[in-house]
Amino acid sequence: MRIQTNVLVRSMAFALLAFALSTAFVVRPANASPECQALIAELRTATEGVVLTGRNAEKNRAGLLAKLDNASVELGRGKLCDAIGKLTDFRDKVNQLIASGSINSDPTVGVTGQDLVDGANEAIACIEAQVALSGTTCPVIE
Repeated sequence: MRIQTNVLVRSMAFALLAFALSTAFVVRPANASPECQALIAELRTATEGVVLTGRNAEKNRAGLLAKLDNASVELGRGKLCDAIGKLTDFRDKVNQLIASGSINSDPTVGVTGQDLVDGANEAIACIEAQVALSGTTCPVIE
């Protein structure tokens, strides 16, 4: 009976030690992600209010908002490179809407497509700073 108790105590001690060590080596995303999340939230609000025209205006808005929501989720998961990719997709779509004339370009009317591009670039730069601090490397997105 005494041998079984010693084995049980040693097993539990080993399990606790293994758990303590495993949590010590977990890499967490940098602390500035709340700032980056705030930039994405501001960009989402701007996207909700931008004037879009054409038959697919609301479909385009929904697609843009989905890209931002996905970027926010990826950032929250610590997947910095994936978040940058989603924001790049967002920026590319806005640039397509600018080129087609389907998004507001008049600052006197309100948020413009260029405002959204600038906001996306700012959020991307914020996350890229976190990537640099983390020591990871993202694939080059063109």
